[in-house]
Amino acid sequence: MTLPELQIDPRVAQRGAKLTDERGPDPVGHYELLLPERFRPVDLPPATPSNLHSPVQVALFQTLGEPLAELEITGIFLRREIAPADVLEALLGPSRTIVESRRVPSPGGDLLDVLTRQVGDVPSLARWWTVKDGGADGGRLYVLEARTAASDYPVFADPFTSMLASFRLLNPTPWDYNERLSQLARKTPNDILCFYPESWQLEEVSDGSDGPFVANLWQVVGDKLLGRLSLVSQRDEESPDALIERHAESLGAPVSWAPIEDAEPFGGLERGWLRRGRTVLGEAAADVRVYVTQGRGMTVLLGLAGVPAREDALAAASMRRAAEIIRETFRIA
Repeated sequence: MTLPELQIDPRVAQRGAKLTDERGPDPVGHYELLLPERFRPVDLPPATPSNLHSPVQVALFQTLGEPLAELEITGIFLRREIAPADVLEALLGPSRTIVESRRVPSPGGDLLDVLTRQVGDVPSLARWWTVKDGGADGGRLYVLEARTAASDYPVFADPFTSMLASFRLLNPTPWDYNERLSQLARKTPNDILCFYPESWQLEEVSDGSDGPFVANLWQVVGDKLLGRLSLVSQRDEESPDALIERHAESLGAPVSWAPIEDAEPFGGLERGWLRRGRTVLGEAAADVRVYVTQGRGMTVLLGLAGVPAREDALAAASMRRAAEIIRETFRIA
């Protein structure tokens, strides 16, 4: 089965109708979508996601008569920056099997278009989509699930695609992230600038000399250390393996490494590498990713060590997203 691109089918649009929901008192929750023929809204009180990590049912649409199908829209309020695709993957859980999926890049992190199968008395297929509405003090993620019995899915494939593609917030927030970004800028040894989510705590390690610039960013929730990001900027083009090994020593515990691999460079430099590993951070197991990029007589390392995805998928995704933002915004004058 091939997952078609999300776009509105003119035939579905011709027989359907645009629905606009402006019932809620908060304009940020107002939306519109294409409602295909035979689909009707279920009468639910208006809801806008506003409680941390507590999903709320925003809307439910069902078909009139057989065969049966539904579109459910759920909203989640998030205070930490995280890619929508990672949130949806965590929500799917072990009871659903991913048949096919597609990550769609966006300024607020990857979105996820995915088809899942769920086994039960009546096996079902569902197509999911995510829409993000950022905010400096917390953003909202809308998760759309269009579902029906597996045997009826061919009947609803085009209506599902059109509904998901047409969903649009009427008053989106002009900010791509779920939190504010803080700036990190230094003139020596290289003139660098980057941004990172403000929930990370900055600790500069450099002593102000002409040596490498080193800074650590810590992610702590309550009394639990979830991860550490390390940024190293130096003038020479040192061997990536040697630089990674020296970074590993700063973690304070042995690292079990996978082989180094090529990766996309960042900061406008020419070459890039990535090395993954496992270690211990504090007293807990941690996954390690180290990015190195080189060119123009300089080297930059960005290291991430934090809680493994198998233990806390959302925390791990939040850390990967922080590293992604640093790489995306990193500039060298």
